[in-house]
Amino acid sequence: METVPTPSPGFIDPAGLREQVETLSVALARWAYRDDSKAQPEIRRAANTAIDAIDNAMVALGRIRAELVGQIRASDDAAMARTDKLLADLRAERAQRERYEREDPETGQPLPPGVEGFRPGGAR
Repeated sequence: METVPTPSPGFIDPAGLREQVETLSVALARWAYRDDSKAQPEIRRAANTAIDAIDNAMVALGRIRAELVGQIRASDDAAMARTDKLLADLRAERAQRERYEREDPETGQPLPPGVEGFRPGGAR
């Protein structure tokens, strides 16, 4: 038995848009099979329904777009924070290495001045 994964709290549900597109599809199909030689008020109502569905779909798309843009910005901010931390860690590591002259060939740990070993960052 497989478990269905739970969407993240920021999941953008396109169900409202899907509903509008389905309504539009049906209404356009009814409109496509109209007979202009006779009165068909139900077909004319289908055309109005299609226009309403288009308008509602545009609103739904605007909401989805706004939500997605917000999520993208938050994701980019998190990525930038991770990058900043990584760079800060690398700078701190480099500064630490510059404080000593040699490192242990086996462990890479700093050695006090005058003790044999590799220069920092040298071959192991």
